[in-house]
This record gives sequence, structure tokens and C-alpha cells, in this order.
Amino acid sequence: MRSYEAARGLLGFLGFLAWCAIILGIFIAIGAGSAVSQSRSFGIGSGAMAGMMAAMPGLILAFLGFLGLAQVQMGRAGVDTAEYTQQMLKIARDQLEVSKQSLKQTGGTRQSFETLQNNGPVAETAAGGASYEKATPPVSTAPSVSEPKQEYKPGDTITYRTKRIRVVEAGFIFSATVYPTLEDAKAKVDEDGAFLPPEPPLTLTNPDGVDVKPADLSASFKHS
Repeated sequence: MRSYEAARGLLGFLGFLAWCAIILGIFIAIGAGSAVSQSRSFGIGSGAMAGMMAAMPGLILAFLGFLGLAQVQMGRAGVDTAEYTQQMLKIARDQLEVSKQSLKQTGGTRQSFETLQNNGPVAETAAGGASYEKATPPVSTAPSVSEPKQEYKPGDTITYRTKRIRVVEAGFIFSATVYPTLEDAKAKVDEDGAFLPPEPPLTLTNPDGVDVKPADLSASFKHS
């Protein structure tokens, strides 16, 4: 901040000269008046007009010194006003910076509170009471397509329940359809009923070489 030291020094020197002019003019006026009085005592000159004329230069010098002193004081007032204005501008800039920092901190605190309110137990408490801000709906993300596992390479063939599943870069192919995961391809195999061939019906052989079906065996047990 500028202190206007040069202006203050110049105004101080001019003020000193103004006071010197005032004091010197007063002394000149008094000296001229006393000289006129002494001359009247010796019979030289006559009337108060001569005394006024003798004191006039001193009075004029004192008046000019007074005007100079007034100008010096007005100059000091202007310098003080300039310094106070600069101080006020500096204070205003500091307050503006503090306000900006406070707004930034308030915005960060508010954002963190909203995050806790949406993710933490505060959301459950706020659900039962009044809310001053509209809750942000959860953003739905598209399901990511999982890549084949590392043990399978493009070109490999997987046999699952007599059906073949071929591994490609995009996923797993079964029935001309690409599935993102092996589990999806297996589920499709299950839906299509691609099971192993059914086992033959159970038959029992008696000692005489006659085959007895399970129904006949149960009937024989009933007769017994």
C-alpha cells in the first residue's frame, strides 16, 4: 500500500513556511505600529491612518501565510482520504476472498452431506420425516458383459450334457446364439431340455431266467 510519504513531507514543509509567514507578518505589523507610535511621540506624523499603513505589509504577509496553511491542511486531508480509500479497498478484497473460500467450503460440506444422506443410515431417518431437498434418484448402469474366464480360449469347445458350447471372443455360442457367460449358455441348455439320454427301465432276473418287471415284482410281494 502506498503511504504518500513524499506528499506528506512536502505538505509538512509548506505548513512550516506558512506558519513562518504568519509569525513574521505579525511581528512586522507590531514593529511598524510601535515605530509609528514612537514617531508620534516625537511629533513626527499624525493620525491612526499612518499606523494602519505601516502595519499593512505585516498584516498582508500574515494573511497570505494563513491562506497557505489552509491549503496545506486541505492537501493533508486529501492524502488521508486517499490512504483510507486504499485501506478500505484492501479490506474489501480480503473480505471477498474470505467469502469465496467460505462458499467453496460450504459447497463441499453440502455435497458430502448429500452423499451420506443417500448412502448412509441418515437416508433411513430422513425417509420418515420432512425432507428439504429432493432425493437424487439412483443412476441405473447398463450391465457389463463379462468376458470368458481365463481357462477358456477362443476356439475351445465345452461339452455340457451332450451339447457343445463353443468359446469365442464375444462370449459363448450355443444354438447360434452368443451368451456373455458360460452360466447363461448352460442355463439355455437346461431350458432346451438337453439332458443325457434316459436310462433303460430297471429289470430283475429270477433264477429260472425269466425277467420280472418292477410292477410284477411288487404284485408278487402282494400275493405273498
